[in-house]
Amino acid sequence: MKTLIRGLFLLVVVATLSACSAGKSFNRADVSQLVLGGSTQEDVIAIMGKPVQRGEILRNNVTAKSLIYGFASTTAKPLYEGVTPAKSQRFYFYENKLVGYEYTSSFADDGTDFDGSKASQIVENESSVGDAIELFGAPQGRFVYPLTSERSNYAIAYLYIQTKGAFKPKVKNKVLVIEHDENQVVTKVEYILAGNSD
Repeated sequence: MKTLIRGLFLLVVVATLSACSAGKSFNRADVSQLVLGGSTQEDVIAIMGKPVQRGEILRNNVTAKSLIYGFASTTAKPLYEGVTPAKSQRFYFYENKLVGYEYTSSFADDGTDFDGSKASQIVENESSVGDAIELFGAPQGRFVYPLTSERSNYAIAYLYIQTKGAFKPKVKNKVLVIEHDENQVVTKVEYILAGNSD
């Protein structure tokens, strides 16, 4: 449920942008320049510029703040025919330290769609992070506590959101969050598919 709330909040941002050309074009951040638990909001803004929106999320009884960058275009090439191409990158902070980031895109050149039907192949307390990457590719997001269920856990994430139509938009949202321990063993898997599947 907590992951669902996070995913749907991001869905609203991207779906709103997708309804018309909106937001400010941006280049996806090179997250190798950022450090979970170390980088600050000022560090991200220095790289990304001013965010299109700021937000908050409650996890584990603490409030994390977020910076949101989003852009949609009606003229660019989409990942799938009929989809309004949009992208969003979001960064989460607790006590002004980076505790997570995520990216989603329905543009043709860097679309983040993934095969959610394979989520069941990731077995808690058995599969490794390497197994997940082999199935889904490079993660589109990473999190540490308080955005994970346990202080000692880490998480990787895969996200995809698409919107079709402008006046009565049909939205599909896919979120896969895989928590793991310091030994890279998967401890928790959450997969959400919501909205229209067309």
